[in-house]
Amino acid sequence: MESIFSWAILAAALTTYFALGVIRWILGQRREALLEFEKGMHVAVYLLVVLLMLRAAEEISSSLGLEVRLSDPLSAESTLRQAASTFWNASRAAVDVVLFVSTERAILAAAPLTTPLSSVLGAATGWSVTELSITAIFFMHLSFAADALSRVATLILSLGASLTPVPALRKAGAALLAAYLSAVISLSYAALLTHDALQNVRVPSAASPMDWVKVAEIAGDAAVSLGSAATKAGVALAMGSVAGVGLASFFGSIYISLTRL
Repeated sequence: MESIFSWAILAAALTTYFALGVIRWILGQRREALLEFEKGMHVAVYLLVVLLMLRAAEEISSSLGLEVRLSDPLSAESTLRQAASTFWNASRAAVDVVLFVSTERAILAAAPLTTPLSSVLGAATGWSVTELSITAIFFMHLSFAADALSRVATLILSLGASLTPVPALRKAGAALLAAYLSAVISLSYAALLTHDALQNVRVPSAASPMDWVKVAEIAGDAAVSLGSAATKAGVALAMGSVAGVGLASFFGSIYISLTRL
């Protein structure tokens, strides 16, 4: 876990604060010196807080059924790449079902005797095609987001964990760390829900006569499964965003003051 920190940044911060404290103490500025020593202590305290926060986040992710190790950026990157693949598969499944329905309607409309059936099929699958079209776009963009985050997860975690203990850079570090934790957990959980939903989605096959007959039922089942997964994923992402904002503000609530002892 220690590898996520930039010890050069932390060492530079500690050296700077304690050096300033010593200089101010020698100059007789005792209160100002204590403030500098206090900032140095904050580095050590927040270092422990970051470690505890990562541990707590891993417990939360484990309770959700996730296997990602948040303190290991390589594990997070791998999980996010898998999530991107899952979201992409969901998007492709939705597109394939819509394409099959559209193809069957076009075939039915081509012959005068079956043209009315095309209209009937359109009425029966209108809602499911609309739902599948929406979920296809939604999961496509989730795939892009997960893939993009997987490429910068290591950098975000390292900067967040290293800058948070430094008082002058705490807001930036806390924002990065909170964004990392909330995004990885929420996207991973959304991918888990989507993976489960995909087990109930069957793309119609042109080689199966019954799929041509039951296309409305197949499309409806797919729309319900993927629509439910998309809704749950959206809720997970929203809750993750709220939790991230709360986590970032939490780091500002820990305060130690030597000047008031």
